[in-house]
Amino acid sequence: MGPLWRLYRSNRFINSINVLNSFVEPFVERALSQTNKDFEEKERSGQIINFTDSLSQFTKDKKVLRDQLVNTLLAGRDTTAATLTWLFYELAYHPEIYKQLREEVLETLGKDGRPTYENLKDMKFLQYCINESIPFYLCRRIDGCSASTVSYCAV
Repeated sequence: MGPLWRLYRSNRFINSINVLNSFVEPFVERALSQTNKDFEEKERSGQIINFTDSLSQFTKDKKVLRDQLVNTLLAGRDTTAATLTWLFYELAYHPEIYKQLREEVLETLGKDGRPTYENLKDMKFLQYCINESIPFYLCRRIDGCSASTVSYCAV
């Protein structure tokens, strides 16, 4: 279709957007219903302030909230998937590290355990493995975009 792709919306595309919007909508509505007083009360009582709470303090525009939430959701998915993919790649080439990591996981969770946030924080070797895999295989944008001109800042 070339440059005309923006003009054509297939039923599959429209249905996919509707599914995405129905997933994000409750979070947007909750953010819109929250007042400054609610936010301050949450802060004062020591409750967790999340991204949506903070964003709702800057805008009450439904589209901006939706777009920011979707952007964060998609960015988190890609980087997490890339990090884990490269971690498993490296573990395949280092069976001794895999063995040590497996022992830590089994020791912490057992064979049938489901990890909690606290379990993940307590598994230090797992954290080390994830942190070590990040610098070697950074998630980079590969979509063909490039700068058409080079500019330099004068110091």
